[in-house]
Amino acid sequence: MEIANALVKMQVDSRASCNVLPRKFLPRDREIEKTNLKLTTRSKTNLKVLGVAKISLRNPKNKKKYRAEFVIIDEDYTPLLGSSAAQQMGLITVQQENILQVKESHQELNMERITATYPFVFQGLGCMDGALHLEVDESAERGASHLEKANVIKKEE
Repeated sequence: MEIANALVKMQVDSRASCNVLPRKFLPRDREIEKTNLKLTTRSKTNLKVLGVAKISLRNPKNKKKYRAEFVIIDEDYTPLLGSSAAQQMGLITVQQENILQVKESHQELNMERITATYPFVFQGLGCMDGALHLEVDESAERGASHLEKANVIKKEE
């Protein structure tokens, strides 16, 4: 994207709930408005938020202009375009017809309702009645059966 006639490499992040821009990319004429927002990366690192600012962008590929709100941070991370902005700019598409919307809140769920709604989960092979006691062999080697790759916002070198 272009910001103030300068090409800025941005990462589209479909999981990000906001747009993030390091201060070094902020146009000189833009004011930063104070905010109470707190940003945390997926690796649980807290970012220093300076505020928010409305930024004019231009896609150099199709020459379309946009105006979006960015959270301005003090660190030197890769700028992010969040899900909403990326969808509005036509960079990504969410196939809503393939997504089932969950309308119940987790607070409405209780064990009685779960067992009534999904009785097959609590019946048959593998189900045991009564209280259970688990004994662990302390001499057994510990290990992980599945490691999940952590997603993080990467700093530019």
